[in-house]
Amino acid sequence: MSTVRLTLQRPAQRALPATVRDPDRLEAVARDAAAMEGSGASGLVEPRSEEELCAWLRANPDTAVLPQGALTSLTGGATPCGEVVISLARLRHLRVDPQTSRAVAGAGLVLAELHATLAEHGLYYPPAPTHDGASIGGNVATNAAGAATFAYGTTRDWVQRIRVALRHGEVLEITRGEHRMHPGDILELLGERCLSVPIPTALSPQLRKTSAAYMVRDPMDPIDLFIGSEGTLGIITEVELSLRPLPTELLALVFLPDDASAVALTRTLRERSRLTGQGERPGGLAVRSIEYFDARCLALIQAEGKLEELRVTVPEGASAALLLVHELPAGTRDEAVMGQLDSAFAGAPEGPIADLVDALLAHDALETTELALPEQSSRQAQLAAVREAIPLAVSEWLLRHQRQDPAVHKLGGDMIVPFEHFATMLDAYRSVFAEHGLEACIYGHISDGNVHPNALPTSAADMAAGEAALLELAAQAIALGGCPLSEHGVGRSPLKQRMLVMTRGPEAMDQLRATKAALDPGWSLAPGVLFSAPTHTLE
Repeated sequence: MSTVRLTLQRPAQRALPATVRDPDRLEAVARDAAAMEGSGASGLVEPRSEEELCAWLRANPDTAVLPQGALTSLTGGATPCGEVVISLARLRHLRVDPQTSRAVAGAGLVLAELHATLAEHGLYYPPAPTHDGASIGGNVATNAAGAATFAYGTTRDWVQRIRVALRHGEVLEITRGEHRMHPGDILELLGERCLSVPIPTALSPQLRKTSAAYMVRDPMDPIDLFIGSEGTLGIITEVELSLRPLPTELLALVFLPDDASAVALTRTLRERSRLTGQGERPGGLAVRSIEYFDARCLALIQAEGKLEELRVTVPEGASAALLLVHELPAGTRDEAVMGQLDSAFAGAPEGPIADLVDALLAHDALETTELALPEQSSRQAQLAAVREAIPLAVSEWLLRHQRQDPAVHKLGGDMIVPFEHFATMLDAYRSVFAEHGLEACIYGHISDGNVHPNALPTSAADMAAGEAALLELAAQAIALGGCPLSEHGVGRSPLKQRMLVMTRGPEAMDQLRATKAALDPGWSLAPGVLFSAPTHTLE
């Protein structure tokens, strides 16, 4: 066992931001996108700077607080249960350095604004989730990921520095690569208050994409303990991100007759793209992401009229679809893409588009594929919107049935398995929901082996059956070397907290609690997030 020592910073004293008590303002921050019912916020603080935040934390040492970003959490992690909400929405600064391909962003900056500014500089932040209304602080707090994980990894892989306001009002700044730790080591934080933080010995799931509480690997960087900690160890105020040049993209929507065909085509696209990335297939496929939608998803958005609105027609006999994003050399024009297509059909294939055509032909999928070329931005947006229409259609389903039975609410999973076991897991999703008498739809990031199985409940009885089904599926994912908590985090969801215990085990959970207690002895920071908290003081 060894000790890594870091020095804490005490920000300059600032006037305290007001604690808002207006009922209308509190109602606006009362629940996140999971729509979980909490008891509401007892107050709202909106600091304009890290200094204001720390001043308030020092002045209110025993008050239970809940950090809140853009309210896009799908796990109840931003739904208050009596705490004072600390809104980070005003910490929205952004500095972009094109020379180093880095950006420094305030925790409250939303992804849509980040993307727009980066595009002006010809830059791109790859691991962002598909919903661009989320905040960058929330992304870091949950180690969020999205469709591009297959090519680029998760948020953790792109965060180079963070600033974290600890519960007692001092700030910890960590830069990646400055320190190296091992499970069982001690992180000693030296400031007005000295903290000795034990690093758990039990490792996290060794998958590229997980959001299952504090990350522990051997070796590890101390920055990674805070990425994915869901606001329970400290409040992230600022992050420094790595960036890459903005790519040129081609989108393809592929309809397939069944799940087996979708999995087989995905396997080919993954393997060819992997070889391209390793330099073993020069000029070949460079697929960044592959999204999967099952037949029930297609039926849902068809019933909502979304496919007609987006000018998409499902071919007869299609029971699955893939939406893939292929990256091309920067500046590739439609004319060049059409030239590659012509050469592929003429039997003289050359370039990545020809490699894509070859893969589609090998799986009898070319005739049921629509391509949206790089300069067809409006059509690309329409094809991308097919994917985003699915969770919206699920929400509409739930709202309709909630009017008949208020017990009905979202009941979805966020599970990942190694891709070699994905077909087995996909069969399990279908069979387990069917055994519990439930309709379900399945969609998500098939290129990572990570999809979202969603039950479609119509009653309280369905809710109970759905929870049992998801717990059974969680156990199967773990048995296959996967994780039932891939990218959305754990939050306050009782179901996901049970999955966390299944994933990490009781001994590891005790170690995670010890880490939490070392940084937040009063358990007043995001109490109830990740795991149930001891009794705490509410203001």
